[in-house]
Amino acid sequence: MNLIHIGSGISSRIATVTAVLVLSFVMLGPGVSAYAGGGTPTPSPTSAGSYGGRAWALGIQLPLGGGGTYADTGDLPSSGGALFTDYGTISTGVGDVSSWLTYTRGFSDTARSEAATSDLTLFPGSLFEVGASFVYAGSGAGCDGVSGASEIFDLTIGGVTFGVSGAPNEVIYEVPGVFSLIANEQTDSSSGSVHAITVNALHAWLQGTDVTVSHAASSVDCGGIGGGLPFGSSGGMFTRGSGGGIQPTHAPPADFMTGGGFFFANPALSTCPNAHVNFGFNAGPRPGNPTDVKGHLNVIDHDCNHHLDGTDVTDYFRFSAVGNDPQDVCRIWAGPAKWDGVTGYHYDAVTCDYGEPGRYDRFHVEVRFGNPPNYQNPAVYVADNARGTCPSNMPNCGDLTGGNIQLHRF
Repeated sequence: MNLIHIGSGISSRIATVTAVLVLSFVMLGPGVSAYAGGGTPTPSPTSAGSYGGRAWALGIQLPLGGGGTYADTGDLPSSGGALFTDYGTISTGVGDVSSWLTYTRGFSDTARSEAATSDLTLFPGSLFEVGASFVYAGSGAGCDGVSGASEIFDLTIGGVTFGVSGAPNEVIYEVPGVFSLIANEQTDSSSGSVHAITVNALHAWLQGTDVTVSHAASSVDCGGIGGGLPFGSSGGMFTRGSGGGIQPTHAPPADFMTGGGFFFANPALSTCPNAHVNFGFNAGPRPGNPTDVKGHLNVIDHDCNHHLDGTDVTDYFRFSAVGNDPQDVCRIWAGPAKWDGVTGYHYDAVTCDYGEPGRYDRFHVEVRFGNPPNYQNPAVYVADNARGTCPSNMPNCGDLTGGNIQLHRF
């Protein structure tokens, strides 16, 4: 993999070549992943003995009972681990939405959950029909406190556009006894040694029907039981989602990545200039099984009408093995793919986590025919959100319009 530089000297495009596929490197030691969102930390000297978390795309409670949760990770076991769901479209009589990513994880004294959805419609055909192009929620809990955040784009009620300030628990619109809509609903349920928070990006209520969109809950119990669970063996860790794992070409680092969001493709570096691109993924090894990699990728280009379905992750390694990455926050990963529903393709991705709220996070993907592909042939598709110029400590930065890419070290 080589870097092509623009005039300012900033890395702007990542083109895959066969030379890098024979690289090997030594794993660095484990680190601690922390959520850098809002909230007011409460200092505590203890460490997490148990974890909790859950995320879903859409939750519905009907007035006479029933309903359900969709793209739901389920509850994170108290021993920790990681749970995921993959891309899917949800259609109910109450609401429709596309789910790009939901996950919850707990280890290394922190818990974190995120949910990213798009193309939302609630209460279709009613006077209070709710729409949004993209809806994201994230929550984090550690022994130093809790934090939460959400993003909502193009919010409408009854066809009328409403702004969202980003403040917690913002009442967007309310007709008492009939309808209400709350944005960035945050509930801090911390008590004693337990630090816990729940974030609903949107919480709507219409005549008894209760709906939550992009739900993310996280908690840790810091009663001083211990420093979490040991790694290098299963240690009781629980993981679920996105395949059964595979021995990668390169030795993977002790981390994995998740991401869900959208951007407008850099016109100089992408097949479809300025295209509106949504993505969702999880990639890398999991706690308790650090030598196997797994994952799933979905990318939809709304302007050129392409769908990339990366059906597995078969390689995952540090970008610093081939390029400049002073913060060690970029990863290269790859696997087999379906391209517009046709098998026999391969994708290569580079993703970077430059902190919350994710505006500088990088997403680059290339698609080639063949698995393995012939890297001497040009890619059939490239999507890249690279910025023209980047801060010196973020040499591979991107321009992520909404959502987040997260590196989870264990």
